[in-house]
Amino acid sequence: MKYYMVCCQPRSGTHLLRRLMMGVGAGIPRESFWGLCVEEEHKKYVDSIETLYKRGMRNDIWGVSVHWQDYTPGMERLKKISELKDAENFKVLNDLFPGIKFIYLYRLNKIKHAISLIKAYQSGMYTFSDQATDFNFKYSKVEIEKAILKLSKWEAKWLDFFEKYAVVPHFLSYESLCEDKAKTIGGILDFLDIKFEADESLEERIAKISLHRQQYDDISAEWYRNIVG
Repeated sequence: MKYYMVCCQPRSGTHLLRRLMMGVGAGIPRESFWGLCVEEEHKKYVDSIETLYKRGMRNDIWGVSVHWQDYTPGMERLKKISELKDAENFKVLNDLFPGIKFIYLYRLNKIKHAISLIKAYQSGMYTFSDQATDFNFKYSKVEIEKAILKLSKWEAKWLDFFEKYAVVPHFLSYESLCEDKAKTIGGILDFLDIKFEADESLEERIAKISLHRQQYDDISAEWYRNIVG
């Protein structure tokens, strides 16, 4: 059994990474820590360790994606349902997911990241949908600058986490993932010590995976030009 956690921020490419990892049979890194935090009646509620294992498992490989703002409340809920209430967070992770490894997913272009986050906030759409194409987005330089600061703070929290627990994560930029999906996923599999075994190459498998359309559009480009001049 292998376990991994994708440490990330909202709008950093988690949906793309999840579909690719699922497509090559390497776990299902859903944002299940968010599911730990929501109300019981919500369809994505996580009410037990068994549910958490099931949501992330494929081929004896378990994955999860965790936004920083969901980490602490998610861990508190995780400790309750696992009956490890008094244990330290990092010990809980290692007890429940032995040998867990960490992937740090981030975006190099902080302005584009912030723009993506603001558009998601305004529309409520975090993955591509035709329903969002006619949304009346409202540009605000102030809000984009605030989002950059917020994302930078969350990023610093993850980096502090790695330093505190002497974790050496696999660093992965969204930009590199988009540029060469096969090479990037191959690097992740090597890091996790997972061998891709199939009657086709990794490149051929990835080429067959159905992916959502990229959400960066003319509106995003216009806002970006407004910021950078």
